[in-house]
Amino acid sequence: PFAENRAAVLKKVKWGFIDENGKMAIKREYYEVSDFQGGLASVQYARDGYWYLISIDNYSFGNRRYDTIIHIDSIAIGQLARGEGYETRYNIWKYPHGFIDDVESVQLYDSLLLIRNSIWSEDKMTGKTKPSALIITTNGREVTPEFFIVDSLFQKQIIITECEKSKQAILTVDGKVSEWYSNIYTMDTEHYKIVKRDKVGVMNTEFQITVPLAFSSVQLAGDNYILGQDSFFILADTTGRQLSIPFEWITYLNEGFCTAKKNWDDTTFLIINPRGEVFPGEYAHVFPFSEGIARVVKLGDFSQYAYINSNGKQITPWYNRTVSYIDDGEPNVFLGIFRFFMAIASLGVTEFMGWFDSKAPPHEVKAHESFPGYNSSFDYFYGSDFHHGLAIISVKRKPSWSEREDNGPTTEYTFVGVVDSSGKQVVKTIYNSIS
Repeated sequence: PFAENRAAVLKKVKWGFIDENGKMAIKREYYEVSDFQGGLASVQYARDGYWYLISIDNYSFGNRRYDTIIHIDSIAIGQLARGEGYETRYNIWKYPHGFIDDVESVQLYDSLLLIRNSIWSEDKMTGKTKPSALIITTNGREVTPEFFIVDSLFQKQIIITECEKSKQAILTVDGKVSEWYSNIYTMDTEHYKIVKRDKVGVMNTEFQITVPLAFSSVQLAGDNYILGQDSFFILADTTGRQLSIPFEWITYLNEGFCTAKKNWDDTTFLIINPRGEVFPGEYAHVFPFSEGIARVVKLGDFSQYAYINSNGKQITPWYNRTVSYIDDGEPNVFLGIFRFFMAIASLGVTEFMGWFDSKAPPHEVKAHESFPGYNSSFDYFYGSDFHHGLAIISVKRKPSWSEREDNGPTTEYTFVGVVDSSGKQVVKTIYNSIS
């Protein structure tokens, strides 16, 4: 097929190009060819695997050979042949005369090419140092101002750094430059964190300030921000509007929820929902939400945990992780004591009423889930996250006499069951494993 008024034709193993009138425009002397794109085509003079560039007006750039050549819009990127002594170097061509020589890396981002070299050059007009980082479009237009380092390319915008004063701005493909700041960081697909004179704010990709430069820190929290100011933190929306009361400590959990502490050295955790409302419960630890439900550890008692929903309501009882005897899958210390004495009264010949209706042999606890800041001498498993509306819960207990085997009655075991998202126990805690 024709491309840019040229069509490749083959005769006796060699290729050439004809024009739309059928006349031979470029004589047949190539073993492999590509279509013309942006006025340039790739050709092979021999079957040695090396590629060369020719122009649509039959000019050959025969002094440069490449391992590969990629055509993108009006640009041709050639990886210089290693046989030429280069270590992964590139040339970039634009028809008819544009040429960027011997660069170390070329990265494509949509319609932009980021070109980098580790060597800085001196601009002969000014005598200033010019970093060899360059942004061009795939149509060959340079969009990077002089004397700037390209720090990162985000969407179709580039963070650039002014070399001498170490200030940063955003550069668009159209050549539009934002206001200059001390630092700029990408936050999400629509926003940047900006810093000026030790104050932090948020700017969107339209260069509009959505959160004013008035805070000491900004952190993403789902669809909101955690803003720090004067040793306090608040949860705010993307316009900077305050949603929560101030706390000395707030951190993002997940699913839009945050945990907070009234005082920095407090060991009590509160939960803030995405609307900035604080749940009434206070906990020793809060695990991340899963399907709108989170595990919490009871304040003052690391051995107990429960589940709460996204409204802050506790949907399960506290599961006691202390060692106890089990009655039909439920902890029952008093029944355990009663049966203990009944067993003694029967001289141990039989266990009166039985200790536990075991559905599987018990297994020794091997690993437990813990969290930072709790006493490592405690060793508890706090259930599982919810998956498809179900979570695995567990209790730890000592075995009954009939289950002692060789381990003795002091060995602790974990048995597991299942609850649903309403908090109802649908499988009793009488199994040693559930998948």
